[in-house]
Order: sequence, then C-alpha cells, then structure tokens
Amino acid sequence: MNQEIYGLVLSGGRSTRMSTEKRLLNYHGEPQQYHLAHLLEKLCTKVFISCTESQSQDIDEHFKVIVDQKTFADSGPMGGLLSAHAAFPKVSWLIVGCDYPFIDVAALEQLIWARSEKYDAVVYQNSEIAQVEPLIGIYEVTCFPRMREEFQRGRNSVRHFLNLVRTEYLFPEKMEVLQSIDTPEQFELAKSVIGLIKN
Repeated sequence: MNQEIYGLVLSGGRSTRMSTEKRLLNYHGEPQQYHLAHLLEKLCTKVFISCTESQSQDIDEHFKVIVDQKTFADSGPMGGLLSAHAAFPKVSWLIVGCDYPFIDVAALEQLIWARSEKYDAVVYQNSEIAQVEPLIGIYEVTCFPRMREEFQRGRNSVRHFLNLVRTEYLFPEKMEVLQSIDTPEQFELAKSVIGLIKN
C-alpha cells in the first residue's frame, strides 16, 4: 500500500495494579514511551506520543505529542486514535501501547508487510490466551469513519470495533512480543529478562 503511515505510542493512564504509569517504566535505558517512539521512527514517516493534557507537560520536547481532544477525553485508546485521526485525517497509523516491553522492529515490520487494500486494520492475535491485541496494530485511514460512528454511539472498545471492519489478524513470529506487563512483580521479572537478552 502507498498510504502514508505515522507512528503512535499510546501512553495510557495510571495502572491500578502497576501503581504507576506504564509509559514511565524503564526496561531499555529510557522511559517506555520514548523507547517505543524510537522503534516507530525506524518505520514511520512521523511519530507521536498520544497523551492527556497533564501527561504532555512532562514529555521531552524532542518528541512530538498528540493530546487527547476534549471530544474524546477519558475514552481510552479509541480516544487516542480518534484524536490522532482528527489531527492528521489523511494518514494511517501504526500504534503500540506501553504495556509491551518485548515488542521489536521485526514484529512491527510484520504488521506493515501484511497491509493490503483489502483490510481496514491489521492487528496481532495472542494464541496463548485466545485474545486479540488491539494496541499493537495498523489502523488504516479507511477505518476511521466507522470508528467515529461507534464512539458517537457510546461504544469505545477498540477490540469490539475490530469485529466491525475488515481486520486481518496475525500471529507474531515470537509470541513473547505480545506479553503485557501489568504488575510491579511482572515489571521486575521482564526487566531482568531483557537485561539477560542484552548481555
């Protein structure tokens, strides 16, 4: 596909189980939101961090941000996606949530290679827990009119939305890239594993 693609890091909010914002966790020598932005920069024309107004105050000025529009505030990842589309209505988006410390360039490239005019979205499916991972994927410009309709109807689940459009579901070459980290104990373990991999 020739459709231009931008990158979007979904910074997310404060996790009650993690007791801190996942975007600020450091697995790779820098806050996760910056690490993911650097990965996306290798593949996308432009990269942005999706955040709330308050979060935007502490993001390094070297990174571009898209602040959730008031219309879409407090509506989770769908609000971030719709705010990004409102800012740049002619591009498609490769998105990654801050929950996934093992995501790598190869996994993101696999999504890009699967793009086709036949699909409105390309996302990963986790075969180990039989669940779609809507926060690692590509959302083509063609999917946004329907997404906005769903939002206006009060339905802001991205996972549910994917059932309504032409979605391609992929299995990653390495299933660990889909591992979501949600507690302090999981964070410490993941950090140790990443340290061993790098060494």
